[in-house]
Order: sequence, then C-alpha cells, then structure tokens
Amino acid sequence: MNELVFVTHALVVFGAAIGAFLAGQHMLQALACLYVVFANLFVIKKMYLCGFVSSGGDVYIIGSICAILMGRAIWGESFARRSALLSVGLSSIAFLLCWFQVAYAPSSVDTMQPVFVGVFGRIPAITFFSIVAHYVAQLVTVALAGLLSRVLHDRGLFYTTFVAMMAGQLLDALIFFFGVFGRDVSIGSVLQMTGVSTGIKLVLILSSSVVITLAVWCKERGYVQ
Repeated sequence: MNELVFVTHALVVFGAAIGAFLAGQHMLQALACLYVVFANLFVIKKMYLCGFVSSGGDVYIIGSICAILMGRAIWGESFARRSALLSVGLSSIAFLLCWFQVAYAPSSVDTMQPVFVGVFGRIPAITFFSIVAHYVAQLVTVALAGLLSRVLHDRGLFYTTFVAMMAGQLLDALIFFFGVFGRDVSIGSVLQMTGVSTGIKLVLILSSSVVITLAVWCKERGYVQ
C-alpha cells in the first residue's frame, strides 16, 4: 500500500513541476521553494517502503532539486542559485512562524496544542540540520551539474543530471543524519541510514533526470521561453 502511495505522490510532485515549468520561471521557482518547506516539515515523518524506513521529506527535496535543475538548464546558473537561497530563507521563515504557534500559551478550550507541540516542538534542531543539508546539497548539485555540462559541452544531459543529483543527495544525507543522530548512535548506523535514504531516492533521481531532459526538449521546440 505504501508503495502505491509513494508512486502516486511522486507523480503528483513531478507533474506539478512540469506544469510550473510550462507556466514560466517564476512559477517554477516558487514551487521549488515550496517543496523545500514541505521537505523540512515532513523530514520527521517515517514510513516503510519496500521494507526500508524512508523519510516523508524525500519526495519533496528531490522534486525541489528537479525544479531547480530544470530552471538551470533553461534559464542559467543564476536561476538555480537564487532559487536555492530563496528556499533557505522561506524555510527559515516558515518554521519561525510555526514556532510562534507553539510558544503561545493555549486557552482552556484549545484541544490541539498537544498535537502542534508534538510535531513542531521537535523541529528546531532537526530543521536546522535539514535546512543546512538541503542548501549545501542544492549548491553542490548545481555546481556539479554546471561543471559536467561544460566538460561534456552540454552532451549527455540525462547522465550529468543523474550524477550531480546523486552526489548532492549523498552529501545531504550525511550532513543531516550525522547532525541529528551523530551523538546518539554509532557511525555504522548513521552510514546505514545514509545508504538507505540515498537508495530510496535513486528511483526519484532517475525520474528527475527524465523530467529535466523533457524540459530541455520543450525548450528546443519553443514550448517554453
């Protein structure tokens, strides 16, 4: 059942990215930032996929980087770097605003405070490392994608995108898991969590490479300006 939800979830995320891309760079940039906000919110959600524990934020962060690389392929490096910086700023503001709701003393008729505290009360440390990990991964992915494109003279877009995203997501997982769990569990356990997270993202990254290749195809045929 989880696997079916996962496939449907991924289709919606990538479908929205394609729709935003066709609508223009500002819509795509807004969606990329929104996905990072959701990735940081649901990173604490855990579920089983094919017998492995996966994070609820994985689909969103891959969707965000996919959107950023789509924009980079069409509108250049400045689009990608600006989107990465904006996503960090919006994520920080979003969770600061969430914190205010937890900080308020609830009224006697408020039955939802325990729910909000249960979710948002765990956010500060986890969100800090999540935002840092996503931002660093985005910068590395964009820089590596640009480097490979220049070396290969823009040939093999599918492969350069795949390599850049895999490298970025491996770094993302290492920063996040060592930052959040490094003091509580063994290095072996952290490396295992990193491997599982990166492995589950592999399917999403392959899908992203196809979507980005499709974006360039749309640009070459004049569907996007």
